[in-house]
Parts: sequence; C-alpha cells; structure tokens
Amino acid sequence: MKISEPRKFRKLRRNPKLFLKDSRAKQLYEEHKAKGTHRRMLQHQFAYWVAIPFVICALYLTIFAADRFASKAELIVKRVNGAESLNLGALSLIGGSSNSAADAMLVQEYILSMAMMDHLHEKIALLDHFRSEKVDFVFRLGSNTSREESYAYYLNRVRVDFDELSGVMTIEAQGFEPSYAQKIVQVISSESEAFLNRINHDLAAEQMEFVEEEVVRAQDNLRAAKQNMIAFQSKHNIVQPEEQSKAVVGVVNELTASKTKLEAELKTLLGYMNPKAPEVEALRNRISAINEQLAGENQGFTSTGSGSQSLGKLTAEYHDLVLNFNFAQDAYKTALVSLEKTRVESTQKKKFLVVVSRAFKPEDATHPKVFYNLVTIFFGLLVLYGVVTLSIEIVRENRA
Repeated sequence: MKISEPRKFRKLRRNPKLFLKDSRAKQLYEEHKAKGTHRRMLQHQFAYWVAIPFVICALYLTIFAADRFASKAELIVKRVNGAESLNLGALSLIGGSSNSAADAMLVQEYILSMAMMDHLHEKIALLDHFRSEKVDFVFRLGSNTSREESYAYYLNRVRVDFDELSGVMTIEAQGFEPSYAQKIVQVISSESEAFLNRINHDLAAEQMEFVEEEVVRAQDNLRAAKQNMIAFQSKHNIVQPEEQSKAVVGVVNELTASKTKLEAELKTLLGYMNPKAPEVEALRNRISAINEQLAGENQGFTSTGSGSQSLGKLTAEYHDLVLNFNFAQDAYKTALVSLEKTRVESTQKKKFLVVVSRAFKPEDATHPKVFYNLVTIFFGLLVLYGVVTLSIEIVRENRA
C-alpha cells in the first residue's frame, strides 16, 4: 500500500520558491525586513534632521563665527533742583523736584533711539563696522539693509539696564573688536551727557523767556497804572483827593463848632435884649454867613467844581487807582527778582551724569555663547525630529 505524501511536502519538492512565498517563514522574513528598513529610515532621518545640522552648527560656531566683545559702563543721573531755595511768590517758575529715575529713563530711551544710532554712525561709522567683510555673513549687518533693519540690529548690539533701587544705569555694547566695543560705550556716555546738557540749556532758555515776558508784562501794567493816575488827576484837577477831603471835613467841623458857639451867644442875648437890637442883628448875620459857608463847603464835598461827581466818589476811585499802582509796582519788583534768580540758576547745571565705572577694553569674547547655543540648537533639532517622525508615522498608518 502506497502512502501519499502530505500536500506541503509535494509542494516543497515541486516548487521550493513557491513554498517559501506562501509559508509563514516568508511572512516573518518580510516583517523582519520591513522593521529593518523602518529602523534604517529612522536612523537616516535622525542624521538628516539632527546629527548633520548639529555638526554644521558646531563647526560654524567654533571655527567660523566671529567673536563679539562686550564693553560696559555704569552711570548715575543726578538732578540738582534749586526750586526749594527760591521764593518767587506768585511768579515762581520752577515746580516741585523731579525724580532722578525719570531722567535716567529719559536717557535710556535716548540711547536706544535712532538718533543715538545715527550719532554713533556719524562719529565712529558704527554701521560700517557691523557691515565689515571680515565678519561672518550670519552675524554681520547686510550691506543693503533698510534704516529700520539697521535699527533692529543696533538694538541687538546695544543694551541699557536701569536699577531703580540704586539708580545705576548700565550701558553694554558689543563690537567685533575689543577697542571698538569700548569706543561705542565711550561715545554713548559722552553723547548722553551732552543730551542732558541740552536739556539743561533748553529748560533754562524756556525759564528765561517766560520770566522776561513776565517782566515786560509787569512793566506795562505798572506804566498803565501810572498813566491812569495822571489822567485822573488831570481830568478832575485834583492831586490828592484824600487830602482834599480831609481838609474840607476839617473846615466843616470848624465852621460847625463856630456856628454852635454863635447860636449859643444869640440865645443868651435874646434872653435880655430886643430882637431888633444891633448886637443881635450882627450875631444873626455872622451865623447866616457861617451857614452860607457851610453850604458851600458841603456842596464842594458832594460835587466838584464842574459838578460831575462827588468828592467822595472821586476819592474812592483814586484809592482804587492807587491800589492798582501799588500792586503793579510790587509785581514788577517781584518779576525783577525772579529774572535775576533765574539768570543765576540758568548758569548752574541741574542734571549731570556721575560715572560709576568707565568703559573698559574687554579681553575675552562674550558672544557668541557657543555652549549655550549648541545646547539650544540640539534640543530644538530634537523637537523638530520628533515632529517630523510623528507626522510620517501618522501618514503611513493612514495609508495602511
């Protein structure tokens, strides 16, 4: 009896390749081959996305990157305010004392402005130094950059820190040469001091202009008050209305007293003499004359010779004119004092820079920070590699 061979053995004997293709071993082989291919792909991706870029960056930073040197200076902005020692009355021109921190912030803003960049370029050709062909192309300033791009580059090379607690302002500038970095800080310090001097000059000029205007205005007011008094005296033919009023009142009082005395004598005479007696008639005539004189004096007190206004009203008006004249005179004196004090103060320096430490010439390069940059680049490339690998795996799974 012939024993039949199993189907798989017959298949193996007839066509070994087909047997391997259909067998489980083939499947395992394909899976192993696919895993090897995937592993090699990940290795290649790691090399492309991490290893090679990192090696290029390391070579560039350690060999080709230009060294940058940083120089520093520490300054303090001081403010001397003389307002506390002055007492200019209502025309005082100087307000309360300002905080030196505000002045330091103003200087800080000026240092980090385009105006300072232009001044540095004019004095020491700052932008030409940053565009030097000796510097590597990554860290140098482009030759055809715009004004805004140059300003952004300037802000990356110059830094100003202000400590509000101590009031110290630290200026740091980077250059591709040690001496040039020192020169940048020196020019910034000198220009900052010149900037404060210009502020002092402009402030003094504004104060002097305002005080001079006040003096002119006070002088005009005094001249106008004096002319009003002269015009009043000429119009009413009165030099001193108050003195004239006092004189009239004195005469009236004296006449009233005489009248009272004569009336008493007349009453006494009428007690024992005939009313038609010559002595009585003479006494009556004297009293009548006093009454006429009193009436004339009263009329003179209530109205002037022209009859326009009463003497009392003229006295009140003249008194107001005198008060205005005295006030204008006092204001003029105060303005003159203010002018003299402001002129003295304008020659004084109210704001100035105190140098805590001068700009030094650096010996060691502080930038670029090779280790810090390489660590940052390495972890950044790792993150990028992870994102790319994850994206590829997601796409492969979706296709499968």
